[in-house]
Amino acid sequence: MTHVPARGALSALLALLVVAAAPALADSPAAIPPAHGNPEASFENFAQSWMAKLGRAETGNKAASKKSYRGFGKDFHTNLRVTGNPAAPYVGLLQYTEVLYACSGPSGRGCRVASTTPVMEIFRFKGGRWVY
Repeated sequence: MTHVPARGALSALLALLVVAAAPALADSPAAIPPAHGNPEASFENFAQSWMAKLGRAETGNKAASKKSYRGFGKDFHTNLRVTGNPAAPYVGLLQYTEVLYACSGPSGRGCRVASTTPVMEIFRFKGGRWVY
């Protein structure tokens, strides 16, 4: 039987590979000519909209379940890496916490944090926009 890692574990593994390759990557983001605008600000805006999407998903998860639901922490961190590849010149790392809530009361009330999982999502900048 083959074990397939969970999405968070797979993302963390990919992030480790990206971070391990960082010394071999091209210039730092500060040294990038502005051909792509401001990649740091662009990724920060993208990350904020991604986290807003997760917030809406959490609301839907909570409404759909009475016993448990998956949520997301409000805090997040971003990191931008240069790839040296003209087709996808940057990768952005987004770190946040996934929260599993367990509810004991009727209608999804009395919820508490059952577990938390650190998540690292990796996005690439391709064709002038951030993609998953």
